[in-house]
Amino acid sequence: MKNHYTNLLAPGRALMAAGLAAGMLATACAPEAPIDVWTVSSYENVFRDAVPDSAATDGFELVVARNEGESFQALLRSGEPFTIDTVVFSDLKGGGKRIAAGNLKYNFVEYVYMGENSWGQNPATVIRNGAGDYPDPLSNDGSIEVKAGETQPVWITLRVPKDAEPGLYTGKATIRTSLGKVKVDLAAEVNDVTVPDATEGNFDFMHHQQIAGTWFYNATRGDHPQDVIRQIYGIERWTPEWWALVGDMADKMHDQRANVLFVNSQQLVLDGEGTSFKNGKYDFDFSKFDQYIQFFMDKKAVNKLEGIHMGSVVGEVGKTFKSYILVADSAGVMRSTNVEPMAAECETFFTQFMPALYDHLREKGWLGVWMQHVGDEAVSDLQHKQYDYYMNILKTYAPEMRCGDPTFTLKSGLSAVKQGATITTPIEELYSACKPTFDSLQQAGITVYGYNCCGPGDSWLNRMIDKPVWNQRLLGWLCYKWGLPGWLHWGWNFWVEWNQDKFHSVDDAAFKGDHYSVYPDVKNNRVKASIRTEAIRDMSEEYELLRILGEKDQARALELVERVARNASGDYTRDTKLMLETRNELVRAAAGK
Repeated sequence: MKNHYTNLLAPGRALMAAGLAAGMLATACAPEAPIDVWTVSSYENVFRDAVPDSAATDGFELVVARNEGESFQALLRSGEPFTIDTVVFSDLKGGGKRIAAGNLKYNFVEYVYMGENSWGQNPATVIRNGAGDYPDPLSNDGSIEVKAGETQPVWITLRVPKDAEPGLYTGKATIRTSLGKVKVDLAAEVNDVTVPDATEGNFDFMHHQQIAGTWFYNATRGDHPQDVIRQIYGIERWTPEWWALVGDMADKMHDQRANVLFVNSQQLVLDGEGTSFKNGKYDFDFSKFDQYIQFFMDKKAVNKLEGIHMGSVVGEVGKTFKSYILVADSAGVMRSTNVEPMAAECETFFTQFMPALYDHLREKGWLGVWMQHVGDEAVSDLQHKQYDYYMNILKTYAPEMRCGDPTFTLKSGLSAVKQGATITTPIEELYSACKPTFDSLQQAGITVYGYNCCGPGDSWLNRMIDKPVWNQRLLGWLCYKWGLPGWLHWGWNFWVEWNQDKFHSVDDAAFKGDHYSVYPDVKNNRVKASIRTEAIRDMSEEYELLRILGEKDQARALELVERVARNASGDYTRDTKLMLETRNELVRAAAGK
């Protein structure tokens, strides 16, 4: 196979690469077993029937910044079945410098079955048409069995230390299999630029989690039958097993740079032992609320908080809201429930809860990072009236609390701002169609984010499993061009159907991957990341690199964006080689090269 170093390095470094390659080829990467091995970038969705082409190489070089995670894939295939037992990394070394092997990790790409493509997609922009197994989950297991005649991707990630010295580092990944060992050469060109931690950076990624509380469903203190974790894992809230799982979730969010925590305020306050309602007066115990949020902050996973909506969507979307509140039943047991907006019990709850929440957030120092949702995707005139009702309460009792919601109509977005919302989050096709309006809102001090969910479809960049994995990644580049400081996607782990009675498989969904980006791993009491969450990490990191470059040379930063994406509706390159080359140029340019 080809010497990949001279192919992937910049022309000015070819002589250095040639010297490096001469030494390394003495112990060539050819497998020591009857297994084909080759590599591809993290821009590729690899199916089980993949075979190497004439340009395939059996090593890979990553061009990276400090404090960045970057991945590639080693692909293995044999005419007989085999087991990959483990992958062992050497240290990466160069010029007397070293990056410890512990900064490298591997995951096996797994597959999910889809009986059809996501609804409403342009067949020309999906990775494959029709039924089959599609790559997405990343296994937590250290070994995997591979069938004869199938290709198994090994997703390899380097997390570059913050203190890594610039330079070229080389090493090996030894993949031990039941048929023998295969080796893959690794190289990392570390550049003199540092990506800020997600909790210290400039990009907010909101990915609605269902961890403590599931959407707007009912619960009592100590009994949460519709919690997603309880339904899938059989674990109740606040137990040691629950905390272990939540710890893994926080770690996954940290690695993904999903730095905004979706907080089910009502249920967390419900779990506080001192929360009660007697004689028309509420007492709110924020102890569990604090414990939960502080856990994620201590993990350095999040730096912003989203409060669950005052108006819930439990009926037909776009018609009416319900009010998500806490009540005491006839036996005095506190529970969460939904009531009609503007009902007496709604007024009683929110006129006491919102000032208590406001004062508590201010006391904790969290008011400035809190974003309160009011009512999701208001459409009807009735919902606009209800939204105004909630906003009046919010502005009366929590006047400095930032608030706002996603919208897919301009009328809804402008109405919310008029009523006092300080944040608006238009769906990407609405933002694209009405960019001057949203630019004006930004100039007036309104925070404007973007979002996608089950839509838009057609050729729009989106995060479905049957879309190219680089779709969401390119949205980070467009966010820089558009001046958007963040992005929202709805479902991080909505693993159960709306009626909450069974697991909602990818194949069950009309929009494949909209409900969740991570997968349950009950056997290991963990969650599985996915190649899509890896792309979200890259989206955030590359946004930060564009900002760093843009502070020195905005014209060059925008030229790089234009090279790969002019808009999100279809005018973007499909050439993954060009994407990788442009990304590598971005890293080097941000480092001043």
